[in-house]
Amino acid sequence: MIKKILTIFIIYTSVFAQANDIEVFLIDSFVESSNKPILKITFFTSEPCFSKIKINNQFEYSLSDSLIEEHKYKIKLSDINIQHDFTYEILLSKNQHFKVYSKEEILLSDEIKTDLNSSYSLFKMCCVGGIVFGLPSPQLIMQNGEKYFSLTKQIPILKFYSQNFSEPSSFLSVEYTYIFNDEKTQLFRINYDKYYYKLPIKYVAPGISLFTDFKGYNSVGISVACGLLQLSNVFDLFVKYRYNFNLNKTHKSFSEFTIGINSNFFSINL
Repeated sequence: MIKKILTIFIIYTSVFAQANDIEVFLIDSFVESSNKPILKITFFTSEPCFSKIKINNQFEYSLSDSLIEEHKYKIKLSDINIQHDFTYEILLSKNQHFKVYSKEEILLSDEIKTDLNSSYSLFKMCCVGGIVFGLPSPQLIMQNGEKYFSLTKQIPILKFYSQNFSEPSSFLSVEYTYIFNDEKTQLFRINYDKYYYKLPIKYVAPGISLFTDFKGYNSVGISVACGLLQLSNVFDLFVKYRYNFNLNKTHKSFSEFTIGINSNFFSINL
């Protein structure tokens, strides 16, 4: 009877050891505080093996394609939008069939949470800014009783400041316009706009522009733009009217009405 009990115990112990044949020795597990907080995990295993880290059961990271005993991970939390306390799992394998060997919880300090929220806000602002920066504005063009639809994009290149104002006093910009269903489908412009503030609306900006289609059609236009409101302190919702003079006998003067969102975020200060 005793022999049978010992035999069963030895078999059970052997099976249990095979199922848990790798031991994990966790050395480091913390978040390094910086502008872009980094999760640092260091651990050793009792035998060479493959490893993975899985964060919040969503984001998975592998370290090496070969069997190793020392495992060091550095994971940028801002890349995966982690802003609160979280958990991660250590998965190990000798043959690419991974299973969980350890589960750890990370508690973030208020300072690190602030850094992560700031990084994510900046990322969102850059994404939105990139979209707005490339988004064209719709236009209605009227010429000799005919109406045309067009898209235009004005990109501020230089912004000038006066000594008494924190806001830019004027802008130099380039602009590309595509006109649908017209002979002159593309126009390239250089604009200068003077800005006036302290008004019931955001600003009023009279301006002058030179334009060409690089095929002999060259002219000048005068405009006035009104900034209706500002979004996120970066983007302006505006309306604009421009009158383009007839300097070529073969072409007629025409007017433009524009509404859109613009930003001078990427311009150079002077």
